[in-house]
Amino acid sequence: MTDTLQDVDPTTPRASEASRSVGRALALLKVVCDSGSVTMADAARATSLAPSTALRLLRKLEDVGFVLRDEQGEFSPGPTIIGLGAQALSRNRIVRSFRPIMRDLAVGTGESIYLSVRRSDDLCLYVAAAQGTHPIRYENWVGRTFSPENSAAGSLLMGAKPENGYVIVGAGVDPDVTAIAAPVLIDGQPVAALSALVPSYRTNAERSATIGVALIAAVEEFGRASLRSDDLPES
Repeated sequence: MTDTLQDVDPTTPRASEASRSVGRALALLKVVCDSGSVTMADAARATSLAPSTALRLLRKLEDVGFVLRDEQGEFSPGPTIIGLGAQALSRNRIVRSFRPIMRDLAVGTGESIYLSVRRSDDLCLYVAAAQGTHPIRYENWVGRTFSPENSAAGSLLMGAKPENGYVIVGAGVDPDVTAIAAPVLIDGQPVAALSALVPSYRTNAERSATIGVALIAAVEEFGRASLRSDDLPES
């Protein structure tokens, strides 16, 4: 078999072929993770692979739990890649430092609190979360990417400077969610965003403003730890 994820001795004639297969598999995995859910045809098109090659590699990724395939045949990130990502993020200093602050915010507001960063491709990424205490809340979005357009956290990560220190966006990343976000600044530059994701039926202008003020206070508490920009997660 030529398309394999197994280790290959670099001195063998098949080494370059195996390396190419690994690169293709990683490219497919990135498309799946970036999309959240994608068909084999779209994944093949995005990576310029023949459909037969894409399907073969996706099946291998599925075998080791890096992707899952649903009843409609679409591929999504699997438990192995999610677990590896969570382990990597949990060991990052900025995430560790924010966890107690986020837990306090989640308890104080009852809402789910997220930390997000900007990736090198101008998408944004949720890197940590503290789940709210309300029985109705949104699933954990850690590891999910999102566009900065029409996003509270995304606008801050792209450099927006709100007059009151926080941004409120309704129906942005999700049509039923109101997001309130405050920027995390190091040397005056936005390096992350702290946000509350609230079911829109459960908030109004006054409550959203109260949460915004709480987010600002949390970010200021973090700032007193004087972490550096090189403490940020790689993205």
